[in-house]
Amino acid sequence: MRIDITETEGVTTLVLSGALVDPGPVAELHLMIDQLLEAGRKKLSLDLRSLSVIDTVGMAEIFDATRRARKVGAEVLLITLTMIEGQVVTRVLKLDVHIESCETDEKGLAAVNGGRRKNDTNRD
Repeated sequence: MRIDITETEGVTTLVLSGALVDPGPVAELHLMIDQLLEAGRKKLSLDLRSLSVIDTVGMAEIFDATRRARKVGAEVLLITLTMIEGQVVTRVLKLDVHIESCETDEKGLAAVNGGRRKNDTNRD
């Protein structure tokens, strides 16, 4: 897996490509997210559009990343190929309360920078 990092309007985006599978790539993503959170980044975006495959351990890492981010007052946004794809993934895995998904970088930036998200009232 390859991870490219971009920074736009205060949002750090990790563009993931290849396979997000256990053990190597998942551990690499975990470490990178922790380093960004420790560095004080409060708005993270995971761009999943170039992933060829993601296993259950990869999905668990995405969920866990949102939990770790919330603990330090940060948030994580998913950018997926289509909004329907993002909704299906997050609803099937019961992550829709915790993770917002968008289909473009622009919509993702607007969601992160636009104030309250649709699920804020359901957060722990």
